[in-house]
Amino acid sequence: MNFWIWRCSAWTARICPLRPWATPMPWKSGTGSSPSGNPLGFSHTVTLGIVSALNRDVPRPDGSGYYRRMIQTDAAINPGNSGGPLVNAYGEVVGMNTLIARQTSTGLAVEGINFAVPINEIKLALAQIVEKGRVTRAWLGVYIQDVIPGMERQLGVREGALVTEVVPNSPAAKAGIRAGDVITAVDNQRIRNSNDLQMAIMYRRPGEEVAVTLVRDKEVLVLNVVLEERPGEAVGAAPSGISRFGITVQDITPELKSRYGITRESGVVVVDVQPGSRAYWAGLQVGDLIVEVKRQPVSSVSDWNRIVSQITEDEEVLLTVIRAGRTRFILLR
Repeated sequence: MNFWIWRCSAWTARICPLRPWATPMPWKSGTGSSPSGNPLGFSHTVTLGIVSALNRDVPRPDGSGYYRRMIQTDAAINPGNSGGPLVNAYGEVVGMNTLIARQTSTGLAVEGINFAVPINEIKLALAQIVEKGRVTRAWLGVYIQDVIPGMERQLGVREGALVTEVVPNSPAAKAGIRAGDVITAVDNQRIRNSNDLQMAIMYRRPGEEVAVTLVRDKEVLVLNVVLEERPGEAVGAAPSGISRFGITVQDITPELKSRYGITRESGVVVVDVQPGSRAYWAGLQVGDLIVEVKRQPVSSVSDWNRIVSQITEDEEVLLTVIRAGRTRFILLR
Protein backbone atom coordinates (compact mmCIF):
# COMPACT_ATOMS: atom_id res chain seq x y z
CA MET A 1 0.00 0.00 0.00
CA ASN A 2 1.48 3.37 -1.00
CA PHE A 3 1.12 6.67 0.85
CA TRP A 4 1.83 10.27 -0.08
CA ILE A 5 1.94 13.15 2.39
CA TRP A 6 1.31 16.74 1.27
CA ARG A 7 1.83 19.92 3.25
CA CYS A 8 -0.86 22.44 2.32
CA SER A 9 -0.47 26.20 2.58
CA ALA A 10 -3.00 28.26 4.51
CA TRP A 11 -4.29 29.66 1.20
CA THR A 12 -4.83 26.15 -0.21
CA ALA A 13 -6.62 25.07 2.96
CA ARG A 14 -9.04 28.01 2.63
CA ILE A 15 -9.78 27.29 -1.03
CA CYS A 16 -9.98 23.48 -0.65
CA PRO A 17 -10.92 22.77 2.98
CA LEU A 18 -10.18 19.28 4.25
CA ARG A 19 -13.13 17.08 5.13
CA PRO A 20 -13.49 16.30 8.85
CA TRP A 21 -12.49 12.89 10.13
CA ALA A 22 -15.20 10.86 11.78
CA THR A 23 -14.68 9.46 15.25
CA PRO A 24 -13.55 5.81 15.16
CA MET A 25 -16.25 3.52 13.79
CA PRO A 26 -19.36 5.54 14.80
CA TRP A 27 -21.62 3.70 12.38
CA LYS A 28 -23.17 0.32 11.60
CA SER A 29 -23.84 -2.00 8.69
CA GLY A 30 -26.52 -0.58 6.41
CA THR A 31 -25.50 3.06 6.76
CA GLY A 32 -24.65 5.08 3.67
CA SER A 33 -21.14 5.29 2.23
CA SER A 34 -19.74 7.27 -0.67
CA PRO A 35 -16.26 6.61 -2.13
CA SER A 36 -14.53 8.98 -4.51
CA GLY A 37 -11.38 8.79 -6.59
CA ASN A 38 -9.92 8.60 -10.08
CA PRO A 39 -11.19 5.29 -11.55
CA LEU A 40 -9.78 4.47 -14.99
CA GLY A 41 -8.55 8.07 -15.26
CA PHE A 42 -11.99 9.67 -14.74
CA SER A 43 -11.14 12.20 -12.04
CA HIS A 44 -13.45 13.36 -9.24
CA THR A 45 -15.76 10.34 -9.62
CA VAL A 46 -18.18 9.81 -6.72
CA THR A 47 -20.31 6.68 -6.21
CA LEU A 48 -22.88 5.75 -3.59
CA GLY A 49 -23.65 2.63 -1.58
CA ILE A 50 -23.97 1.25 1.92
CA VAL A 51 -21.66 -0.29 4.49
CA SER A 52 -22.11 -4.03 4.03
CA ALA A 53 -20.07 -5.11 7.06
CA LEU A 54 -17.37 -3.99 9.49
CA ASN A 55 -14.20 -5.68 10.76
CA ARG A 56 -13.69 -7.88 7.72
CA ASP A 57 -10.44 -9.87 7.44
CA VAL A 58 -9.47 -9.84 3.76
CA PRO A 59 -6.78 -12.14 2.25
CA ARG A 60 -3.78 -10.27 0.84
CA PRO A 61 -3.30 -10.68 -2.94
CA ASP A 62 0.15 -12.20 -2.41
CA GLY A 63 -1.16 -14.85 -0.01
CA SER A 64 1.04 -13.60 2.85
CA GLY A 65 -1.77 -13.05 5.34
CA TYR A 66 -4.79 -10.79 5.84
CA TYR A 67 -5.75 -7.15 5.87
CA ARG A 68 -7.56 -6.87 9.20
CA ARG A 69 -10.65 -4.95 10.33
CA MET A 70 -11.62 -3.62 6.89
CA ILE A 71 -14.86 -1.81 6.06
CA GLN A 72 -16.86 -3.67 3.39
CA THR A 73 -19.02 -1.56 1.07
CA ASP A 74 -21.08 -2.27 -2.04
CA ALA A 75 -20.38 1.18 -3.51
CA ALA A 76 -18.61 0.95 -6.86
CA ILE A 77 -14.82 0.99 -6.48
CA ASN A 78 -12.52 0.48 -9.46
CA PRO A 79 -8.77 0.72 -10.16
CA GLY A 80 -7.94 4.36 -9.50
CA ASN A 81 -10.21 4.66 -6.46
CA SER A 82 -7.48 3.30 -4.18
CA GLY A 83 -6.34 5.95 -1.73
CA GLY A 84 -9.51 8.00 -2.17
CA PRO A 85 -11.76 8.85 0.78
CA LEU A 86 -14.82 6.91 1.90
CA VAL A 87 -17.27 9.35 3.47
CA ASN A 88 -20.54 9.03 5.38
CA ALA A 89 -23.78 10.95 4.91
CA TYR A 90 -22.41 13.85 6.99
CA GLY A 91 -19.40 14.32 4.71
CA GLU A 92 -17.01 12.91 7.31
CA VAL A 93 -14.12 10.75 6.14
CA VAL A 94 -14.53 7.29 7.66
CA GLY A 95 -12.01 5.29 5.63
CA MET A 96 -9.65 5.02 2.67
CA ASN A 97 -10.63 2.98 -0.40
CA THR A 98 -8.16 0.12 -0.72
CA LEU A 99 -9.25 -3.22 -2.15
CA ILE A 100 -11.59 -4.83 -4.66
CA ALA A 101 -12.61 -8.41 -3.88
CA ARG A 102 -11.34 -10.96 -6.40
CA GLN A 103 -12.27 -14.52 -7.22
CA THR A 104 -9.84 -16.99 -5.68
CA SER A 105 -9.37 -19.12 -8.79
CA THR A 106 -9.15 -16.46 -11.51
CA GLY A 107 -8.20 -13.24 -9.75
CA LEU A 108 -11.08 -11.46 -11.51
CA ALA A 109 -12.71 -8.56 -9.66
CA VAL A 110 -16.06 -9.25 -7.96
CA GLU A 111 -18.67 -6.53 -8.41
CA GLY A 112 -20.15 -4.97 -5.27
CA ILE A 113 -17.63 -6.28 -2.72
CA ASN A 114 -15.04 -3.63 -1.91
CA PHE A 115 -13.01 -2.70 1.13
CA ALA A 116 -11.64 0.39 2.87
CA VAL A 117 -9.21 0.95 5.74
CA PRO A 118 -11.01 2.48 8.77
CA ILE A 119 -10.07 6.07 9.54
CA ASN A 120 -8.93 5.23 13.08
CA GLU A 121 -6.16 3.06 11.62
CA ILE A 122 -5.23 5.80 9.16
CA LYS A 123 -4.82 8.20 12.08
CA LEU A 124 -2.58 5.76 13.93
CA ALA A 125 -0.40 5.23 10.87
CA LEU A 126 -0.20 8.89 9.84
CA ALA A 127 2.16 10.00 12.61
CA GLN A 128 4.56 7.15 11.78
CA ILE A 129 4.54 7.98 8.07
CA VAL A 130 5.32 11.64 8.75
CA GLU A 131 8.07 10.75 11.22
CA LYS A 132 9.73 7.77 9.48
CA GLY A 133 8.34 7.64 5.97
CA ARG A 134 6.83 4.21 6.61
CA VAL A 135 4.56 2.34 9.00
CA THR A 136 6.26 0.18 11.62
CA ARG A 137 4.25 -2.35 13.59
CA ALA A 138 5.26 -3.84 16.89
CA TRP A 139 5.26 -7.62 17.24
CA LEU A 140 4.37 -9.84 20.18
CA GLY A 141 4.94 -13.19 18.47
CA VAL A 142 1.85 -15.25 19.25
CA TYR A 143 -0.92 -16.98 17.31
CA ILE A 144 -4.27 -16.34 18.93
CA GLN A 145 -8.00 -17.02 18.78
CA ASP A 146 -11.08 -15.83 20.62
CA VAL A 147 -12.29 -17.60 23.75
CA ILE A 148 -15.18 -19.79 22.57
CA PRO A 149 -18.31 -19.93 24.79
CA GLY A 150 -18.00 -22.96 27.06
CA MET A 151 -14.22 -22.70 27.38
CA GLU A 152 -14.47 -20.55 30.50
CA ARG A 153 -14.87 -23.63 32.70
CA GLN A 154 -11.50 -24.95 31.54
CA LEU A 155 -9.69 -21.63 31.16
CA GLY A 156 -11.08 -19.75 34.13
CA VAL A 157 -11.97 -16.67 32.07
CA ARG A 158 -14.87 -15.70 29.79
CA GLU A 159 -13.09 -13.39 27.36
CA GLY A 160 -9.64 -12.51 26.10
CA ALA A 161 -7.17 -13.61 23.43
CA LEU A 162 -6.34 -17.31 23.73
CA VAL A 163 -2.73 -18.07 22.77
CA THR A 164 -2.63 -21.13 20.51
CA GLU A 165 1.08 -21.00 19.64
CA VAL A 166 4.14 -18.95 20.60
CA VAL A 167 6.76 -18.16 17.95
CA PRO A 168 10.22 -19.35 19.08
CA ASN A 169 12.60 -16.53 20.09
CA SER A 170 9.77 -13.99 19.82
CA PRO A 171 9.13 -11.28 22.44
CA ALA A 172 6.33 -13.43 23.88
CA ALA A 173 8.60 -16.48 24.15
CA LYS A 174 11.35 -14.45 25.82
CA ALA A 175 8.85 -13.10 28.37
CA GLY A 176 7.49 -16.56 29.23
CA ILE A 177 4.09 -16.49 27.53
CA ARG A 178 2.86 -20.01 26.75
CA ALA A 179 0.28 -21.69 24.53
CA GLY A 180 -2.97 -21.95 26.49
CA ASP A 181 -2.53 -18.58 28.20
CA VAL A 182 -5.43 -16.15 27.86
CA ILE A 183 -4.34 -12.51 27.50
CA THR A 184 -6.88 -10.25 29.19
CA ALA A 185 -5.11 -6.86 29.29
CA VAL A 186 -2.14 -4.91 27.89
CA ASP A 187 -0.98 -2.02 30.09
CA ASN A 188 -4.34 -2.27 31.89
CA GLN A 189 -6.20 -1.90 28.56
CA ARG A 190 -8.93 -4.55 28.50
CA ILE A 191 -8.56 -7.31 25.90
CA ARG A 192 -11.89 -8.96 25.07
CA ASN A 193 -10.87 -10.88 21.95
CA SER A 194 -8.05 -11.46 19.47
CA ASN A 195 -8.91 -8.30 17.53
CA ASP A 196 -8.46 -6.19 20.67
CA LEU A 197 -4.99 -7.66 21.22
CA GLN A 198 -3.89 -6.94 17.66
CA MET A 199 -5.01 -3.31 17.94
CA ALA A 200 -3.34 -2.94 21.35
CA ILE A 201 0.03 -4.09 20.01
CA MET A 202 0.42 -3.26 16.32
CA TYR A 203 0.87 0.53 16.49
CA ARG A 204 3.15 0.60 19.52
CA ARG A 205 6.83 1.31 19.04
CA PRO A 206 9.31 -1.56 18.63
CA GLY A 207 11.41 -1.65 21.79
CA GLU A 208 8.52 -0.52 23.98
CA GLU A 209 7.89 -2.56 27.13
CA VAL A 210 4.29 -3.49 27.92
CA ALA A 211 2.67 -5.24 30.86
CA VAL A 212 0.67 -8.23 29.63
CA THR A 213 -1.99 -9.53 32.00
CA LEU A 214 -2.93 -13.15 31.37
CA VAL A 215 -4.73 -16.09 32.93
CA ARG A 216 -2.82 -19.38 33.18
CA ASP A 217 -4.34 -22.42 34.88
CA LYS A 218 -7.01 -20.08 36.30
CA GLU A 219 -4.36 -17.85 37.94
CA VAL A 220 -3.71 -14.22 36.96
CA LEU A 221 -0.14 -13.33 35.97
CA VAL A 222 1.45 -10.09 34.75
CA LEU A 223 4.48 -10.42 32.44
CA ASN A 224 6.59 -7.58 31.06
CA VAL A 225 7.23 -7.94 27.32
CA VAL A 226 9.66 -5.90 25.20
CA LEU A 227 8.06 -5.62 21.76
CA GLU A 228 10.04 -5.98 18.54
CA GLU A 229 9.40 -4.86 14.96
CA ARG A 230 7.28 -7.28 12.98
CA PRO A 231 9.55 -9.55 10.89
CA GLY A 232 9.59 -8.66 7.20
CA GLU A 233 8.78 -4.98 7.82
CA ALA A 234 12.27 -3.86 8.77
CA VAL A 235 14.18 -1.59 6.41
CA GLY A 236 16.19 -3.62 3.96
CA ALA A 237 13.72 -6.51 3.64
CA ALA A 238 14.32 -8.17 0.28
CA PRO A 239 11.74 -7.32 -2.40
CA SER A 240 9.90 -10.13 -4.17
CA GLY A 241 11.12 -9.07 -7.59
CA ILE A 242 12.08 -6.04 -9.63
CA SER A 243 8.92 -3.97 -10.20
CA ARG A 244 8.76 -3.24 -13.92
CA PHE A 245 6.07 -2.27 -16.42
CA GLY A 246 3.72 -1.44 -13.51
CA ILE A 247 3.63 -4.93 -12.00
CA THR A 248 5.09 -6.65 -8.95
CA VAL A 249 5.74 -10.39 -9.00
CA GLN A 250 6.54 -13.12 -6.49
CA ASP A 251 7.71 -16.70 -6.58
CA ILE A 252 4.99 -19.35 -6.42
CA THR A 253 3.98 -20.26 -2.86
CA PRO A 254 1.41 -22.79 -1.58
CA GLU A 255 -0.84 -19.88 -0.58
CA LEU A 256 -0.67 -18.30 -4.05
CA LYS A 257 -1.27 -21.67 -5.73
CA SER A 258 -4.39 -22.19 -3.65
CA ARG A 259 -5.65 -18.63 -4.08
CA TYR A 260 -5.31 -18.42 -7.87
CA GLY A 261 -5.70 -22.07 -8.85
CA ILE A 262 -2.10 -22.35 -10.06
CA THR A 263 -1.06 -25.89 -10.99
CA ARG A 264 2.43 -25.26 -12.33
CA GLU A 265 5.57 -25.29 -10.22
CA SER A 266 7.52 -22.65 -12.16
CA GLY A 267 6.87 -19.04 -13.11
CA VAL A 268 6.24 -15.81 -11.23
CA VAL A 269 2.86 -14.65 -9.92
CA VAL A 270 1.59 -11.12 -10.50
CA VAL A 271 0.63 -9.77 -7.06
CA ASP A 272 0.10 -6.12 -7.96
CA VAL A 273 -0.79 -4.14 -11.10
CA GLN A 274 -0.38 -0.36 -10.97
CA PRO A 275 -3.42 1.47 -12.41
CA GLY A 276 -2.58 3.35 -15.61
CA SER A 277 0.62 1.38 -16.24
CA ARG A 278 1.59 -0.45 -19.44
CA ALA A 279 0.63 -3.75 -17.83
CA TYR A 280 -2.71 -2.35 -16.70
CA TRP A 281 -3.73 -1.19 -20.18
CA ALA A 282 -2.50 -4.45 -21.71
CA GLY A 283 -4.90 -6.39 -19.49
CA LEU A 284 -2.49 -8.06 -17.08
CA GLN A 285 -4.24 -9.08 -13.84
CA VAL A 286 -3.36 -9.98 -10.28
CA GLY A 287 -3.03 -13.77 -10.12
CA ASP A 288 -1.62 -14.14 -13.64
CA LEU A 289 1.33 -16.53 -13.86
CA ILE A 290 4.14 -15.23 -16.09
CA VAL A 291 6.14 -18.10 -17.59
CA GLU A 292 8.01 -16.27 -20.37
CA VAL A 293 9.34 -12.75 -21.01
CA LYS A 294 10.25 -12.07 -24.65
CA ARG A 295 10.11 -15.84 -25.23
CA GLN A 296 12.71 -16.44 -22.52
CA PRO A 297 11.59 -18.95 -19.85
CA VAL A 298 10.88 -17.54 -16.40
CA SER A 299 10.84 -20.11 -13.62
CA SER A 300 11.49 -17.87 -10.62
CA VAL A 301 11.97 -14.31 -9.44
CA SER A 302 15.71 -14.59 -10.12
CA ASP A 303 14.96 -15.31 -13.81
CA TRP A 304 12.53 -12.39 -13.90
CA ASN A 305 15.06 -10.00 -12.39
CA ARG A 306 17.79 -11.09 -14.79
CA ILE A 307 15.64 -10.71 -17.91
CA VAL A 308 13.76 -7.49 -17.15
CA SER A 309 16.91 -5.69 -15.99
CA GLN A 310 18.09 -5.83 -19.61
CA ILE A 311 14.87 -4.35 -21.05
CA THR A 312 14.49 -0.60 -21.61
CA GLU A 313 11.40 1.27 -20.45
CA ASP A 314 10.16 2.06 -23.98
CA GLU A 315 10.79 -1.43 -25.38
CA GLU A 316 7.84 -3.61 -26.43
CA VAL A 317 7.65 -6.73 -24.28
CA LEU A 318 5.84 -9.98 -25.10
CA LEU A 319 4.72 -11.93 -22.04
CA THR A 320 3.51 -15.53 -21.95
CA VAL A 321 0.90 -15.75 -19.22
CA ILE A 322 -1.24 -18.51 -17.74
CA ARG A 323 -4.64 -17.42 -16.43
CA ALA A 324 -7.28 -19.84 -15.16
CA GLY A 325 -5.30 -22.73 -16.65
CA ARG A 326 -5.15 -21.24 -20.15
CA THR A 327 -2.08 -19.83 -21.89
CA ARG A 328 -2.24 -16.39 -23.49
CA PHE A 329 0.19 -13.84 -24.90
CA ILE A 330 0.15 -10.23 -23.71
CA LEU A 331 2.06 -7.45 -25.44
CA LEU A 332 3.22 -4.50 -23.37
CA ARG A 333 3.52 -1.51 -25.70
